[in-house]
Amino acid sequence: MSTIQGRYEGEGSNVSGAAAKSPPGDVPLANGGTATGPIGDMQSVAIDRRRRVRVSNEAGRQAVAINYGTDQVFTKATRWLYVAVTGTLVVRFADDSADVTLANLPVGLYQFAIAIIRSSGSSGVTGLAIF
Repeated sequence: MSTIQGRYEGEGSNVSGAAAKSPPGDVPLANGGTATGPIGDMQSVAIDRRRRVRVSNEAGRQAVAINYGTDQVFTKATRWLYVAVTGTLVVRFADDSADVTLANLPVGLYQFAIAIIRSSGSSGVTGLAIF
């Protein structure tokens, strides 16, 4: 996957169809000083193997519960994995050809691109695969 790093200026009024604006110059800070450079959040932009543009902090749009009854083979890779209860997951990452065991995965939100969650070897984890 190719990655491009840069600053994202936000969507602001450009989303509503207003004329594009030039990036702001130096902006005064609350303390009276000046900030140099662009304003915005640092983002990572990637083009995945299917030639889709992905932004590092895109919000999830769908979620499915982790299910051990059968292998969960996703039609698109997850953006995030939410773990509500600690346990072990056997997964296949989107660009890998072999399974990986995530043992004692603690509670948290992980930015994993997972293609498959295996039922065999996985146990204890309660959570969501978020797309």
